[in-house]
Amino acid sequence: MAHTARWRRIVGKTVLSVFGALAALVVVVVLAANLPFSRRLIAKEVTAALAKVVTGTITIEHVGRIGLTGVGDVSARLTDARGRPVLTASGVKASIRTFTLLRSLLGKSGLDVHIDSVRIGHVDVLLDADQNGNLLLLSALTPSPPPATAQPAQPSSPSSLRLTIDDARIASTWAHGTPTPGFPVDANLRDLRVDVGLASGRTTVDLRALHVDTRVMPAGANVHADVHGHVELPPAPKKLASQATS
Repeated sequence: MAHTARWRRIVGKTVLSVFGALAALVVVVVLAANLPFSRRLIAKEVTAALAKVVTGTITIEHVGRIGLTGVGDVSARLTDARGRPVLTASGVKASIRTFTLLRSLLGKSGLDVHIDSVRIGHVDVLLDADQNGNLLLLSALTPSPPPATAQPAQPSSPSSLRLTIDDARIASTWAHGTPTPGFPVDANLRDLRVDVGLASGRTTVDLRALHVDTRVMPAGANVHADVHGHVELPPAPKKLASQATS
């Protein structure tokens, strides 16, 4: 009995030592990640990873804080193909379910990103259009074209990505520009609250709250309203396989 008790004490101390070492390692990693050099490096790597997502360029300009369950004080911008800024966001912080993400990375059922909350201080949106009437913002957000290939295109299938945002809030947004000649837009959007879900290629958006104030509308037809809504976007239809031509 004494021998067994002794081994139990040894095992118990060993387990505590291991967990203590792991906790210390986690603290060191978090502290290292919050060094200015590390945050700049992380911002650079994330920007590089997003380089081919859309036709425009998404740049992470600043990361102020990195923790085990989220980031804070982030600023980013989206520019079009000519380098014109069409969207900027500042004061961004997010809380993510790290365990859910890690479990999906180790599994085979696809990436599962569950964000408990997103808070954005301010967003600036440019609504100018090009000479063909296409909004610069939408053009910049267009997915990058796939590389040219001589192989037949494969039918597309719903994305395995699962994205859930329980609560996203934007304190203020300034939307401005001239989407069509003679129709200027100058609007303030406040207190946006939205939930987003993406699964099997289907997107669901619940607009919980949004206050809109517009200015400079033709004939003084300005809008001052509270908006609510629900949108469901089905998966994109599968494309028929086609032979690429040179």
